[in-house]
Amino acid sequence: MRKGIYLLAVMVLLSGCTGQAPKQAESSLPVQSSVQEEKDIGKMVKETFENLWRSHTIFIDAEMTVEENEGTKTVYHYVTAADKQKKLAMLKMEPSDGTKVHYILRDGTLHEIDEQGNDNPSEYSGTVENFIRAYTSDLNLGVNDAMTLTETGTADWNGKTALEFAKYRVSSSEKISITYYFDNDKPYAQVMQSERGKTTFLFREITDTVKDTSIFAVKEDNT
Repeated sequence: MRKGIYLLAVMVLLSGCTGQAPKQAESSLPVQSSVQEEKDIGKMVKETFENLWRSHTIFIDAEMTVEENEGTKTVYHYVTAADKQKKLAMLKMEPSDGTKVHYILRDGTLHEIDEQGNDNPSEYSGTVENFIRAYTSDLNLGVNDAMTLTETGTADWNGKTALEFAKYRVSSSEKISITYYFDNDKPYAQVMQSERGKTTFLFREITDTVKDTSIFAVKEDNT
């Protein structure tokens, strides 16, 4: 379970208060801000993610950058997906050092796939929803009742101009803010800033369709 411990450490780091992002001071994020934009960006953020979590299938592909205040920085290829009706889910995090984390949940069995592709199955008593929630809610991939909208507007960020953003404050014992960026009404990035650091998701794809079902396959499958 070395990998499980590794994943737990990453998740604690993220949920405990790592934020996201290419190096940008949080104070430089908003160039213009207002809580009364003509377009309701806060509603757009909420509906985008809430509709995704309500759907039967979920797919998120992103570049995740974790930066700690001590100066460490790790970039991951992050993919998570689920098909609730078929009781399938998966999570893969591949950092630049090659020590990947890869889980596939099928019919109550959690398959931990190591770097050599070996399968280490174990019983999983939770549901697909439990699995997805465990590996996304702490990352605040989407809004929830503990988040309060504080600013909306447009900003030049990460080489993009006039990105629409919505910034939230997260209710917790530590100071956490999350900024969602949209490019042409599509989710572009999420930046979580805390007292410990920053985590950035640059979204490659967010959809309620899983195009390649082979991501749920394990060795004994013929699919």
